[in-house]
Amino acid sequence: MPACFEADATMRAMLPSGPTAFHGAAQIVENLQIWFGGAHEFEVLDSAVGEVAGRPHVAWRLRMHPTPWGDDAWHVIEQQAYLQAGERIASIDLLCSGFQRENRN
Repeated sequence: MPACFEADATMRAMLPSGPTAFHGAAQIVENLQIWFGGAHEFEVLDSAVGEVAGRPHVAWRLRMHPTPWGDDAWHVIEQQAYLQAGERIASIDLLCSGFQRENRN
């Protein structure tokens, strides 16, 4: 996955805990792996690819478990990302719903 990013790529993220930034391909990939790499099961509920004023836009909604903090219940997470990219991704502006515990009655 690091090959998808410029070495000096940046990611600005609006997370439920507040705004944060990640600098460099290694730090971006490390955080994506923290968020999603520990899932035993996941499914893509929805995804979209488009463009906003010339910037690539990607979005996804996933259902997964366990969460990064070990809650084994199913959770849904949605993220919207706007990219600056040439051959590789140079920057990401990300909006995240956070892991929302699924209520299936």
